Amino acid sequence: MARSDRLRQTGQYYETYNALLEIKELMLKETSLLNSVESQFGDAIVNPAGRTKLIDSMEAILKGIQQKLEKVQLWSASGAKNNDALRERYSAAISNRRYCSILMKDFQCQIKYYLSVN
Repeated sequence: MARSDRLRQTGQYYETYNALLEIKELMLKETSLLNSVESQFGDAIVNPAGRTKLIDSMEAILKGIQQKLEKVQLWSASGAKNNDALRERYSAAISNRRYCSILMKDFQCQIKYYLSVN
């Protein structure tokens, strides 16, 4: 494996790790908010101030989920672009290999012909 390929692959691993770390942090925040909602649920049923606090907590959870979803979609889109680029490179390499194979067969036929003539 070439050094540049290994460096590129290492960079991709770091990007993946960082994206997953962000997702983990957002999920921990959501868990914290859900625990907060659970602890406030009894108060929300009893008084209007508690209901307002519960609604605020739910809106914060919704914002967190939307942020996480956007980040995951961006990460997924970048992964899809990377896969498409790799597929294109693979297709080009296969086409090049086929072309080289055809050239090699033609070359071998020419050698056989010239050897049989001489």
